[in-house]
Amino acid sequence: MLHDEDPQERLQLACSLGEWRDPHAAAALVKLGVQDADEPVIGDAAVSSLRADNVGDALSAVLAEDGDLPGAFVGKMMATGVGYRQDSVVARALDQLIANQREGHARWKLEALVILSNKLRSQRRSLVDLPHFHAQAPHAASARLARFLQAMRRLVVDTQAAVGDRICAIRLLAQPRDDNVTRLFSALLTPQEPAAVQAAAVEALAQMREDRNADVLLSDWTSHSPQLRGQIVDALLARPTWTTLLLDAMEQGRVAAGELDAPRRGQLAQHRNEAVRRRAAALLSEASTPDREQVVQRWESALLLDGQPQRGAKAFAKLCAACHQLDGKGYAVGPDLAALTDRSAKTLLTAILDPNQSIDARYLNYVAFTDEGRAFSGILVRESDSSITLKTQENKEHTLQRTRLEEVQCTGQSLMPEGLEQDLNEEALADLIAYIA
Repeated sequence: MLHDEDPQERLQLACSLGEWRDPHAAAALVKLGVQDADEPVIGDAAVSSLRADNVGDALSAVLAEDGDLPGAFVGKMMATGVGYRQDSVVARALDQLIANQREGHARWKLEALVILSNKLRSQRRSLVDLPHFHAQAPHAASARLARFLQAMRRLVVDTQAAVGDRICAIRLLAQPRDDNVTRLFSALLTPQEPAAVQAAAVEALAQMREDRNADVLLSDWTSHSPQLRGQIVDALLARPTWTTLLLDAMEQGRVAAGELDAPRRGQLAQHRNEAVRRRAAALLSEASTPDREQVVQRWESALLLDGQPQRGAKAFAKLCAACHQLDGKGYAVGPDLAALTDRSAKTLLTAILDPNQSIDARYLNYVAFTDEGRAFSGILVRESDSSITLKTQENKEHTLQRTRLEEVQCTGQSLMPEGLEQDLNEEALADLIAYIA
């Protein structure tokens, strides 16, 4: 049945083997998990069928296999051993995985160790606790693990290494109370690093649960992409003390209220802590600058006029079409005006005259400086491991290699400029609103 063509039959076998007391059951479960690496349900069933009395035999069998193995399957087996408190057999398996360090570290091994590390973290333990349980040579095993973790530190900052390997190394090093690792991860939060590496560093800093890491996440805020900012805010909102530090940063002007998107502003406004809700309400109500509020108030008289859409189309072509598209005219750089849900005249008036009052993070303006002394601005529309792409008026795009970037800064402002009222009179503004509405 191990090689039955029907995956349902193999799944049933994986479940049934958990009831067998035959010493060959562990080896059969390993065979199923390895050969069905592309069928995770079968692999998970095989892992769940392991018992405290045979998980050691299963680990010995799987690590005796030749070639690359499914890292998730091996990692889950080791995590199961930890769950059964079979620390000695897991310590032996760990020592086998990190042996032969001169040959490098295969991805599947790193993936397995990440799963093991996560399981240990759930028990408030870490990889460094395991070698002490090594039955034959605990001191030698501890020394090998120390060398392995040092190799992971080098891998984290190796820009020539595969991104996936670096991410695994970051996750393996995410242990609390390690200032050296905190500094290591902090240095990764730069636009020169691939987006996935930056995201893994944020995740790791959040997992480490050190309050000082909140300050690390908030530093260099203006250089982060909207996606990374969102991840950082999520991490800060997940811990009450960190949420307080986020509000501190907003009060200090380091983080603008308008830079938080609607769902995250809602989380602050509905926070279970009353003091947080009060502070958030005060900060979020100040998103509009006083000058712009006064401009909006001065131009509210335009709402009393009977705007003409045909004339408004001409104003749109002159002032808005470089970044907005409507009725098939213009460029789709900014928000889709055809998809607006609130087309009331007052809302449109505010959006035109005070574009920074409420900004979708996708349309924040960034400025990138290259090592050639050039500056490019626009909204950040794409990120890859090796480049970022800024889009500006008339759909012009600038793709910049990360290795050539010196600095990337978010202006905290919308790509849409303030001051459009200087090119309008009340009648023209009324016409423009009538056309968009």
